[in-house]
Amino acid sequence: MPKVKVEFRETSGVHATFEGHVDPNGDERYTYEGTLKATSQLARSMETTGFNNAVQFCHSGDSTPWREDTHDIQGHDENTFTISGGGDRAKGEDVELRIGMNTTYSGGYKYGDKVTVHPGGPDQWITATFHSDTNGGVDVTFNGAVRSDGPTGYAIKGSISGIEQAASNFGQQFTLGHCTASTSWQYETHEVTRGGSTNVFIRGERKEGEDLQIIVGASTGTFGAWQYGDTVTTKLPEN
Repeated sequence: MPKVKVEFRETSGVHATFEGHVDPNGDERYTYEGTLKATSQLARSMETTGFNNAVQFCHSGDSTPWREDTHDIQGHDENTFTISGGGDRAKGEDVELRIGMNTTYSGGYKYGDKVTVHPGGPDQWITATFHSDTNGGVDVTFNGAVRSDGPTGYAIKGSISGIEQAASNFGQQFTLGHCTASTSWQYETHEVTRGGSTNVFIRGERKEGEDLQIIVGASTGTFGAWQYGDTVTTKLPEN
C-alpha cells in the first residue's frame, strides 16, 4: 500500500498521527510498519490520576476484531514511536486503521476517523535474467515477487545477483530496472561479485491497471555500456 496517514486530533495540545505502510502477508494476513507521533498536554500520571496519557494505534480486517498497539506518552512534548506488527483478515479483505487517545476524565479512549486501505494484491512470482560472455562472462538473475501496492502503486521484493564467471580487468555493475507504460525506467544498481546475492524491496507508482515491466542487465558493453536481457511484463491483480 502506498504511504498511508491516520490522524487523531481533539485539541491543539492533544493529537496523534501515524504515517507508514500496510502490506499483505498472504491472502489472510497483513503487516504494518511506520511512525506514530503523539502529544498530550493533559495533566495525568499514575501518581495523580492512576493512569498515564496514552495513544493507541488500532488495526483490523473488515470482519476481524480491532487490535491495539498502545504506548504511554511521556511529558507534554511530542513522543515518537517506531511501530510494526500485523493481524488477521478474511481472504482478500481490506484493512482498517484508526488512532485513539485516553482523553476522557476517567481515562477512556476516544478515536479518530477510520481509514480503510487495500494492502495490495497477491504476489506474482517472476525470474528475469541476463547473460554475457564479454569480459570474462557475467550472469545476472532476479528471483522474486511483484504485486500491486494499491491501485496506483507496485512493490518488488526478491533477490538479485550479478556473478562474474572469470576474473576481469574491468569493474562491472549489474542493475534491476522497473517501469510501467506511463513511467520512465528506474534502476537499482550493484557491483558484480564472484558470488552471493542482494535482497531488494522497491515501491513504485503507476496509473491504475497498468502492468509492470522488469529488466536486468550489466555494464558489459564497450567502455562499460549497459546491456540487458529480455523484458519481463507482469499483470498486477488487486485480488
